[in-house]
Amino acid sequence: MSEKIAVKRAKVDIDDLPLDLSFKTLSAATIIVDNKNIASDTNDQQLEHQINNTLLTNNFPVRPFISSDIPNQLIALEYELTKRIELIKFGPPVEYVYSPIEYALSVHLNFLNKYCRGTKNILFLGMNPGPWGMSQTGIPFGEINSVVNWLKLSGYIGKPQKEQNDRKITGFNCKRSEISGRRFWNFFKSICGNPDNFFKYSFIRNYCPVALMDASGRNITPAELKATL
Repeated sequence: MSEKIAVKRAKVDIDDLPLDLSFKTLSAATIIVDNKNIASDTNDQQLEHQINNTLLTNNFPVRPFISSDIPNQLIALEYELTKRIELIKFGPPVEYVYSPIEYALSVHLNFLNKYCRGTKNILFLGMNPGPWGMSQTGIPFGEINSVVNWLKLSGYIGKPQKEQNDRKITGFNCKRSEISGRRFWNFFKSICGNPDNFFKYSFIRNYCPVALMDASGRNITPAELKATL
């Protein structure tokens, strides 16, 4: 008989939620980004400054899209959602919040510009970044070897504002491998051969763009969050 393990859920006050959870309206800022891959030495602070000039992070919604460019639309949505989540006051056990779309922004933009130029038929949806995948690289299921050697992505990777000692962000120098990401990309590598064949019809995202951890560094999934009414 398997033993049941109680999971302590983090509490979030409803009044602190800045999100329109009804999704009746959806708007975001337009961010114009060069369609070419961003150089690996691009500083994320410069990119974040450019985006923050457009996103009024304390006054949502910002303004409707005026760009038909899919990568620009996606990064506007993702960045706005990240900023909204950062306004939430998470209760215990959440101690650390990592936002890889901010500190690994150039890698993520390279990913969108390279592999999401058109509409897709299939969307693979993950929960939120893991400590050895997207948290390190800014790519969903971003196992480092797959990101570097199969997806052929690069870019500047900075640091979150507050780091857990056992979950340091070292980017492409990280020696750990995300098991789920390795299995995912190796499977599609075996049947697709190259990334272009996979991304011709498919794309992959996490519905929550931030990583949440407790004091020990344990990953907290969005399903574990509990709102207080």
